[in-house]
Amino acid sequence: MAPNLLANQFSLNGYLSKTFFLKSLNHAYLWRTSISARNILNTLIPVLAFEQSRFDYKRFNTQKYAPKYIYDQGTTYSLGLQLTIQ
Repeated sequence: MAPNLLANQFSLNGYLSKTFFLKSLNHAYLWRTSISARNILNTLIPVLAFEQSRFDYKRFNTQKYAPKYIYDQGTTYSLGLQLTIQ
């Protein structure tokens, strides 16, 4: 039995970050900001594949217990803001 190969996938991610440094008489302030988007095209990406360890001995149908896939959650967005006071 030949192994099942998954089709090629194309995924697009984006990330943007900016750091600001402000200094006063007593303290230094470091601001970090970021924004990101993962899997922008909402591609179905299998992250886990498994097979059942059963076989159809009556009709020898290889697709009766076909491999199963768990897919990625789709497009995710994140926004970050960090302040460091020294």
